[in-house]
Formats: sequence, C-alpha cells, structure tokens
Amino acid sequence: MHKLYVVAMLLSKTVAFPMLPYIQLDYAHYFRLAQCQAMCTERCESGCHQHRRLYARGSRNLSQNSPMNDGLRFWAASSTGSAKTGSNVMSTVQLLCQNSVVDEEFGESVEGFVSISLIRPVRPIRFVIQWKQRTDMIGHFEDSQWITASVEHDSLFKVRGLIPGIQYRFMVTAVSVNGKLGDTVTSDWTEVSNGVMPKPPANSLTLSNGYNSNRGVMAQLQWTRTFFDSCYYKLQLSNGSYQVTTDITLDSSPSILLPHLQFDTNYLVTIAAVSADKTQTSKSITTHFRSLQCRDVHGHGSLQCLPEPVTDLTIVVRPNGTGLVSWNPSTDPQNILFYQLIYFAVTQNDGCQIRKQIFNVKATVTSTEVIFPGNQCEYLVRLINYDLLGRDASAEVSEKQNKFSDYAKVDL
Repeated sequence: MHKLYVVAMLLSKTVAFPMLPYIQLDYAHYFRLAQCQAMCTERCESGCHQHRRLYARGSRNLSQNSPMNDGLRFWAASSTGSAKTGSNVMSTVQLLCQNSVVDEEFGESVEGFVSISLIRPVRPIRFVIQWKQRTDMIGHFEDSQWITASVEHDSLFKVRGLIPGIQYRFMVTAVSVNGKLGDTVTSDWTEVSNGVMPKPPANSLTLSNGYNSNRGVMAQLQWTRTFFDSCYYKLQLSNGSYQVTTDITLDSSPSILLPHLQFDTNYLVTIAAVSADKTQTSKSITTHFRSLQCRDVHGHGSLQCLPEPVTDLTIVVRPNGTGLVSWNPSTDPQNILFYQLIYFAVTQNDGCQIRKQIFNVKATVTSTEVIFPGNQCEYLVRLINYDLLGRDASAEVSEKQNKFSDYAKVDL
C-alpha cells in the first residue's frame, strides 16, 4: 500500500512588513537598494545596507575582493532613475487572502498574503512595494498618499497591520540589475474583512486527475478564491486504508496538489479554514473523487499495471453437449503468458460434471472447444489470464445446458 501525501507550497522564512500609514520611506532610496540587491550575491548584500556608515567611517582599508566591497561597488553603480530598461515581467498584483490576528504591535488587526503574477521568470530581481488606503467618508472616499514599504525578493509576501473595514491598494515596481523592468502594476481596491472567524471555501471543490514521473498519480484540488478567504487550511485525505491530515498555507498557485496517490482508488477530501493561530476552525467541506486507472497512464496490458480480466467471455452450447468458449483479450498476446480455463457444474443433475476441469490455453488463442456432459446442467466457466510476471486476473460466466434446445449464448 502506498502512503498518502499532500503537497502545498508553504512559505518559508517569510517576514511580514507592517502597514504603517505614518511612516513614509524614501522611494528613490528603496529603488536604488532593490537594484543594488539584484546585483549582489547573497554574501554582499550587507554592503548595500551599510554603504552610508562605511563611507562615513572610511572604507578604503576594505579588501577589494571582499563581499562587502562588492556591495559598496554595486551601490555606487546603481541609480535612482526609474526609466524602463526592460519589458514587462508582471501582469497583476492582488491581496490573496486575509486572517484576523491579535498582534503585539497592532492589537486586533488583519494579516494577509499579497501575490504578484509574473509573465516570465527573471533572475535576479527585486520588487519595490508601495501601498495606499482609503476610507469611506459618507458618500466619497478619502485616499492616502502612496507609501513605500518594502523591497521583496519573492513574488508572494506577507503584510500585517491591516485595519478591518479599510480598503487597500498595492503598487509594485520590478527592479533588475539594469534598473526598472517594464511598467508598474497596481492592484484593485480591496476591503479588509471585519469578520473574526475564518471563512471556508465559498464554492464547491473541484478535482482534476493527473500524472507525472516525479509525483506519480496525483490530483489537483481547487475552488474559486476570493480575497476574503482564509490563508490557512486543514486538509484531510483518506481512502479505505489510510488517512492523513495536513496544514496548508495558501500560495499564488490556483490549486493544492495531492501527489503519490494509488491507481483507481476512491478518495475522500475534507477541508476547513483555520485561523492564523490555529485555534478556530470553520465548517468543513467534503468531496469524493476516484484516481486515474493505470491503463489511462501506461496503456492496456502494460506490465507496470496489474493484469485485467478478459472481456466478453461467452459460452455457446450446442445440442450435442459440446460448447464454444470465446473471449476478447485484455491486452496484446505478447503480454500474456497463457490462459487457464476452469469449468464445472453447479447443479447435481444426472450426468453433470461436478468435478473441476482445468486445462491451459495458448496466449494467441481467443476461443476453445469444451464438452459439457449431462442434461439440464448449469455450468460455470472461469478464464484466468496470466501476464509475463505471473500475475493473474479472472473472468467467469455461467450457462444452463439443454441438449434439446437451440444454441444458447450468454454474455458476461
């Protein structure tokens, strides 16, 4: 039996930046910082951050080959100019999800994840993040100024300190080694929820089957998302043998991946939203699905699959007591080792052959003659096919024999 797994793209080492309307950072400085970081390797980023202090103290004694010196050099090579130097790499930015939290700094507030959709991957790259808020002032909205908040290296990042009932908007500038990449992108206005309880998926769950060489048989779970959705979920996946429960953190991908499933197996999926501190859980939503069959991936008769029984197993009984057993193979003859035919009477009338009769049939054969002794006997015929690995599958059919009747035909 295979164990069950659930894979979700989890955020690692994510540091959220606070939404502070009373702090306005220097956009030109952050743009230059982003460009410098894009130039740097991880080892030399300290030169970008400490350039003022080091130059003030005198840094001529620094080794010309040191990572710090590289950072200082890259800072000097960067600029505050925001003219485009490359084509667009971003398509949209949006608040992906949100959760109520009790923050040490902000008290009762909301945190969420913001996602940047990329048109194409670019490395190295940094994102300068700006935001503004607006409040409904009885018939009209009052907007704040754009506030520069952070330089991010990932297209998914966390924000905290959001105020319930306030609308927010985000603007992102992509910066590479040579400067600004394409146009900035701006999100729609998004209102922060006043609700405390995490919200479950508002729509029914859908699952699509798939397969690849790395993750084997898999399924993708998705639903129509809204920015009011929770960022955190508890997912339970089970079949007749196993059950696994996993904590999920949403990312920008549209689905949750369920890899390493068994072929042709019924699964039950249950998902519920949870709060950021994992103390509150929404109502659960459940759906069923059946995973791919092996033949859908590897083809009929593949030795990577368990053998399948023959189809259309048929008995044609003649008045003289002889009969013809025929079938359609489940795979090509070269994948069959041989057939084994077993037949016996299930009634005890006079002359019926109750003892099992067993004989082998060549893999290239699709029919064979059989003698059915007795009169008014019901016979059961079982046909077993063996693959090249010695594994078997069987099919069976029964027929009531009557010497005084016309030919009879029974399909499986």
